[in-house]
Amino acid sequence: MAQPTDAVSVCLRLLPAPQSALFRLNDRELVHILLDAEPLFNCLTVCKKLYSTISIVLHQEVCLSTTRQLASFCAHLCREPSCAKLVGYLVLDAKYGVPSWVTARGGLCASQLGLPIGEDSDAWCPPLQVPYTPSRFGPGPGLVQDLLRALPTLTSLTITNQAIAASILTRAYLETSPIPTVTSLFVSPFTPPLEDMRGLLATLEGEPDNPFAAPFLGNLVLLPHLETLTVAHSFLDFPLDVLNLSPDVALSARSLNLREAYIDQAFLVTGEIRNLASALRVGLTAFTLDVGTAHADVVDVFLRLPPSLERLVVRVGSIPCGTSSCTFSLSRKIDGPALDFPHLTSLELKGDIVSPPAFIAMRRLSHLEHLTLGEHVQYSLASLLSLLPSPASSPPNTSTSRLRRLTLDICSSASLESPADEERGANWPCELGPADARELLRAAEVSGVVVGGTVRCAAKAKRIR
Repeated sequence: MAQPTDAVSVCLRLLPAPQSALFRLNDRELVHILLDAEPLFNCLTVCKKLYSTISIVLHQEVCLSTTRQLASFCAHLCREPSCAKLVGYLVLDAKYGVPSWVTARGGLCASQLGLPIGEDSDAWCPPLQVPYTPSRFGPGPGLVQDLLRALPTLTSLTITNQAIAASILTRAYLETSPIPTVTSLFVSPFTPPLEDMRGLLATLEGEPDNPFAAPFLGNLVLLPHLETLTVAHSFLDFPLDVLNLSPDVALSARSLNLREAYIDQAFLVTGEIRNLASALRVGLTAFTLDVGTAHADVVDVFLRLPPSLERLVVRVGSIPCGTSSCTFSLSRKIDGPALDFPHLTSLELKGDIVSPPAFIAMRRLSHLEHLTLGEHVQYSLASLLSLLPSPASSPPNTSTSRLRRLTLDICSSASLESPADEERGANWPCELGPADARELLRAAEVSGVVVGGTVRCAAKAKRIR
């Protein structure tokens, strides 16, 4: 005898299965959600309905760390060439693989990939008789050149090995306009551990043809839409020619039409940086110089920069505070003419690199809203008070300052969080102490300026040396 049917169960089976709220979102919204969930990709299970969106997310930012990954990705594009137009950000993270990335099979102009370029890629079907497996490719600069040509919407390129960058960003290659859409380039040469640097110095001495020092930056004028350039973690291999005379590698004055240029966490920058500063055109809005030490005249670098700057960051001396050599002083410090940037809205300075006349120049920066003075910058209470805007109750035209935020970081080997740290205290500037800092905090509050940084904590310390 048949069992009675549960009416509720019947109704549930007749109703459509509930859909996820994700299906009610458009592709743009889904992409943003899935990009935030990137760490979960290894354990993510999705339905076929989300496949196209997942494909967009997975191809939007591609990081290739090994030659095997390079070959596998090229094989994937041969099987699904339409995915090439989804790649907007490519990272060649080859900093530990110089020998394996430069192979005989992967030489320049190898033409291994053979993918169609541009609109034809959508209609192209790979020949079925050719198995596109990773083993058929010879990874190296030639294959990377082929790959870059096949990415029609690439806007950001990161290369963490200068030998690879120098072999790819050649004048002969860039003259063929392989990456016309790239707007951002990040180059970070391989830098050995600190304990190996002394040996490397001895090894490289007397080797002017060191391949790591290939001066390829002069070729970047052939990237028509390049807006942002970052050279990070360079040691002795800043990719510019010191004399800047050879026609093949010279970087002409005002030839780089960049909006932002960053020299980030460099161990040593010498005369080459001046050539780069001279090459930057009017229209540059942001410049960063972050170095451990500087043998060149840093002030001369600033005098060569275009006057259109809006954001300037200068950090000299990157050794952590508390060590015996955490301070670094320039023989010629930043003065008034070095800060003659009338459009500057944000300024950050770190190190014993600022002279008193610089504060007079800062008062003339009528658009300056954010000022950061890092460890070892020397200043007095009077120089800081002169930068504050007049309180609202003051007579009109008393001060033209637009300063809204002042960040002061005081050098200390201590965090000031334990009694032992408080006893050691902060390494204050010569003309500023905790009482001065407290007076500054009161004056800034009246002027409507937010004061941040370690000065707030240091001003509260009970025992200051």
